[in-house]
Parts: sequence; C-alpha cells; structure tokens
Amino acid sequence: MNRRIIKFSILVLVSIGLFGVLLSSVKKDSKNLIVNDKNTLTVAFDAKVQSFDPRLIGNDANSQYLEELRFWSLVSFDTMGRLKLRIAQSIQPLSQKSWLIKIEDNLCFANGKTINVDDVLSTYEAILNPKPDFPLSPRRGAFKHIKKIEKRGANGIYIELVEPDASFLNNLIIGILPKEVARNSPPNTMSGYESGPFQLDSVKNNEIIFKKNIHFCGNFKPKMNTIKFKIIPDAGTRYAALVKGDVDLVQNGIDPDKIEILKRKYSKRFQVQENLKQAVTYLGFNFRIPTLQKLEVRKAIAYAIDRESLIKYRFHSRENPAEGFFIPGYPFFKEKNTIKFDPKLSKEIMSKSGLMLPYRISIKVSSSKKANVEAAKSIAISLSKVGFSARVEPLENTIFQEALKKGNMQIWLAPWLGYKDPDHLRFVFASDMVPPHGGNRGHYSNTKLDKILYDAKETNDFHKRQILYNQAQDIISDDIPYVFLWHGLNTVVSTKNVHDFELYSDGRYTSLEKIYKE
Repeated sequence: MNRRIIKFSILVLVSIGLFGVLLSSVKKDSKNLIVNDKNTLTVAFDAKVQSFDPRLIGNDANSQYLEELRFWSLVSFDTMGRLKLRIAQSIQPLSQKSWLIKIEDNLCFANGKTINVDDVLSTYEAILNPKPDFPLSPRRGAFKHIKKIEKRGANGIYIELVEPDASFLNNLIIGILPKEVARNSPPNTMSGYESGPFQLDSVKNNEIIFKKNIHFCGNFKPKMNTIKFKIIPDAGTRYAALVKGDVDLVQNGIDPDKIEILKRKYSKRFQVQENLKQAVTYLGFNFRIPTLQKLEVRKAIAYAIDRESLIKYRFHSRENPAEGFFIPGYPFFKEKNTIKFDPKLSKEIMSKSGLMLPYRISIKVSSSKKANVEAAKSIAISLSKVGFSARVEPLENTIFQEALKKGNMQIWLAPWLGYKDPDHLRFVFASDMVPPHGGNRGHYSNTKLDKILYDAKETNDFHKRQILYNQAQDIISDDIPYVFLWHGLNTVVSTKNVHDFELYSDGRYTSLEKIYKE
C-alpha cells in the first residue's frame, strides 16, 4: 500500500477517534447539543452582586448568598430559617442581654491559618469602628447596641448589649475575615482568604466564577470544582439560556408562564422544585409625599387592587394572597381583616378626597421579573378606573435598588425576602429605621407602633413577643404603609443531571456546598 494512503488512513482514524471523544462529552437531546461538564455548575442570577466584602454587604440578597459560600460566619440558618451553628461551637445565654459564644478550633482560612477569636473580633471591629478612609458599613446598625464584645479564654467571645434584643443572634451571619485582612485591606480585596467551601476565582462584567476551596476545613468537601454565576437581568433571557443549555440552574428567576411550559414541554430535560417561601411582594408608599400621608388615599389604592385576579392570571395561581409579612404556619403569623377588592368603594373614597382627579401617580418596579412588571401594569389599569392616572416605570434592577435606598419613588412594587425573625417589622416600619440605618424605605412613622416593636425586641419571652407582634400587625393592617399582595413560591428549575439542591425558605444557595452533577 502507498505510504501516503497509509498515512492518510491513520489521520482519518485518529480524527474519527478524537471526534468520538468529543461526542462522548456532549449530551444530545431532540433540539440542542448541550455540553455536559460534570465539574462545572452554571447558575443564573437576576442582578449583579453589589459587594463581595463581608464588611460592606447590605440588603442585597445576591451578595449575602455568595458571602455564605465564601466566608463562614458564627451562625447561619437552616432550610426553615432557624439558627444553626457554623464557626460557633456553642452559644450560652448569660442574661437577657449577654451571651458567651465558644468557637470551633478546627476551621481554617484558605491560606491555612486557623480561625480564632481575634479574627471574629477584628471583623466586627472593622464594621463598628472603620478606619477614616473606609466606607461606613450597612451592617453597622445591627451592632449599634453592643456595650461590650471581648475575648474570654482561648476560644470564647463575650457579647453584652446596652439593652435586651431577642433577635440579636440573627445578626451574627457576617462572614469572618483574618484579622489582618479585616483591619487593613481596602474594600473587596480579600480573595484568597476564604473560610467557606468556595473561593472567588474571577469577576467579569456578567459572570462570577467560584472555584472549590481545596483548603476548606469543614466536615464535608464540596463536590463541584467550579460554579459559574451568569448575570442575566431579563427573565425571558434567563429562560432562553436555560432551554438552550447555557445554564444548569435558575432559582426564582423564571416567569410563571414559562414554568408551566417547562413542566409541560421539557419535563424530560428539567426538574422543578417548589415550596412556600418566607417572602412577600408589596406596594409601598413614600410618606414624604403629603398626598400619600392621607390614609384615605392609601385605602382607595388598596380597595382598587384585585389580588386574586392578579395571582390567577399573572401567576397562574402559583402565588398565595398575603395578609402581612408572615406566611401561615409561621409562629408569629396573625390572621387579619385584610382590605378586599372593592372598586366601587375605592372610587367613592377618591371622589370625597378633595384631590383634583384623576390624581397622577407613578409606580416604579424592577424590570428583572416580567411577571412583576405586568402585575404593576394591571394595578395601574385598576387604579385608572377609580380616580387615578397611574404610570408604571420599569427600571433596570441596579437602578431600581438605588432609587429604593434613596427613597426616590412615589409608589413602588417590590419583594421583601430573607427575613427570619419578627423583629423584621421593626427594621421595616420603625421611625428610626430609615435608610441607611434600616429598611423603612417609605419614611413611615407611628410612635405607638415604635413602642410596641421595641418592647417586643427586648423580651425573650415567646408568649409576650407573640402578643406584642399581634398588636403591631394590627396597627400595620389599619395604617396601610404597605399594600401586601402575595407570598411567592421558591421555584428552582435545574437540568435532570443536577442532584441534591435543597430549597431554603429565604431562597439562599447554601446547598451548592453539596450539590453534584451526573
């Protein structure tokens, strides 16, 4: 046989063999060729992360989700939102306002250094008393009532408050940094000092890459080598990326109509997990606007909203009508006489309000979720029928969050999520909790409510707290600083080869610690 023919035949066989190897790493379905990298999980996020620095993370949920994967804290939360220990080995209450916390002595940072009490104290000190050229921490307010925090023995931390605070331990979720980093590093420059199962590898414009922390000292080892977080602000684009095979998992980021399509059309490729989450979507009011200070105007808006129809037609009956912040079954849930849909009464109230009708209002909403934008538009149509001229302003999520913090809104539609303790009511409605000190975005004020919320904060007696929070919820229900709309479902869509993703009531991603792909 001619040598050229032999050589060509060998090249063909080698090429066929290589092509076969390539094909073996590709999984084919009826429409798409999807690269199936078992060592990489790709997750879609709806918005950019505002901070990677535990000293500076605020109310941005995505920042908190990623913080826990990189930096362990004294405590964390389980799937139902109850406290669980992380770096803390034990927490001993000494009085109504003091605790002795012992920490584990076998956990370490990625540089091999064992986590000790000085690291914890230095991290908290960096938040409480930052250097002159360092930005003020959004977390500073959570520690403003600390009277004393000091080292006790080799692995003990003593914390004493100025006054009792039944919810204080929930604040100990701050990722701990090595003391030299906590004290001296500029913002967002602590990569390489992680104590959690993953390390930050790179940050691009629309992609964040985590790598397994090979020095992780926890009692388990993460199974994924790489986790990619793709920032995809638009819900339709997230859905397209999932179907195309560009992402493996989306949590609370696919519109309800598309969830139904996935269940019906793509059930062989995707799995859908759902549970009721401790979250609420609401319509908020800016009380610095004189017209919105009037209770009758807020009542007219509340009566004009048909929540049941919104849930049925915009969310395919997947959401649950909300009476307040807390879901049924939660220990502090209180059934209330929520304002029902009554457009006739709404119109009557507006006709007697003394306002020049139609009264012009603007409803701002994040554009990250199409269903919320469409819900805002439906609400605007309903309001236009009772004496308002309502306009909806969808904003890119980062811009929306910034406007929300500054209070540059008249009325807004948004969700609250991630809260565990009923003290969240104080964070949202107490007069002294306006941003940046808290979440009172509408500058609402009621001195009677303030007293009840602070009394509730200062008692550890469960029965007394329950009575006080019932009273607080009655006042909120009567005053209507918010129109509560619906409680959502935690909905996770993932490819069928993704295993062990567990849903948390606040939507966190803790289970990425142990997730794996076939």
